[in-house]
Amino acid sequence: MTQAMKNRVFRRMYAPDRLTLGVFMSIEAFDGDPALQEDQERIAKMADESGFTALWVQDVSLWDPNFGDVRNKYDSFVYLTYLMSLTKRTALATASTVLTHRHPLRLAKETNTLDQLSGGRFVMGMSSGDRPIDFAGYGLDPETRSARFRDAFDFYKRLTTQPYTGVSSPLGTVPPGEMVPQALSYVPTLVVGQAQQTMDWIAEHSDGWMNYARPLYMQSHAIKEFRTKVEQYAPGVFKPFSQPLFLNLVEDPKADPIPIRFGFTTGREFLLEHLEEMRSAGINHVVIAPQKEATRPALEVLQEIAEEVLPHFPAHE
Repeated sequence: MTQAMKNRVFRRMYAPDRLTLGVFMSIEAFDGDPALQEDQERIAKMADESGFTALWVQDVSLWDPNFGDVRNKYDSFVYLTYLMSLTKRTALATASTVLTHRHPLRLAKETNTLDQLSGGRFVMGMSSGDRPIDFAGYGLDPETRSARFRDAFDFYKRLTTQPYTGVSSPLGTVPPGEMVPQALSYVPTLVVGQAQQTMDWIAEHSDGWMNYARPLYMQSHAIKEFRTKVEQYAPGVFKPFSQPLFLNLVEDPKADPIPIRFGFTTGREFLLEHLEEMRSAGINHVVIAPQKEATRPALEVLQEIAEEVLPHFPAHE
């Protein structure tokens, strides 16, 4: 069993040939100024009690009106600390932490602290970043993000892996000693998107992969490539695959699907069928993201999913 699969919330989320559901907590999509997430407390509690296995948040520094959305206006780690106070079982996850924008020494301190305080519930998705305004704000050249991601990943892993023997990196030098606090358990790290890396690198170094939503035939091909590479670098090891699903769930359960960006407007009968197809294709976790096209409140939509859909894709207790 890998270090990641020894983590109890990771095991609750992931198992071979199985699928679970999570919730993207940046519930509001934005037209203009960021909107308030008035139902966030009730959504977090309901998701935790109903068996959604993870609450996911995004890491966005600046609002770029030309980019189309904010997704999460809060600092991701502060927001997860708030969600931690509302929940008991569900994983607290990022999709994703922009590794090129956070110094790995500070990141290690933040992740270990959050994992300790949450009882070992933190899962970190990592990306290289894609918003030009954020790179400009940090004074970083986006053309260097591929190498910077690898340097930051290596620095972070060396700081958080025992036994700790020190770090010497282009991003800094830390002498041998002890990182405090230590994480309560191993914090699993997923690569989100490609992070400007090769599939070989992702398969070798990550604990799993979260890709962006694609047509299922394209996603199936990506999953097969990922699994082939994992078998090459870690024979017999299970590394899970996740993706988001943007959803406008209508009241009519028999409503036919209408494509929207990265998802569907549809009724729950098609949603059930599509999730089963995703499971059969090798997807292990789907993050439900209610959309601005929705005619129903996000809490109402997620309650219907919890009652009618989630029993078909339960947590791995």
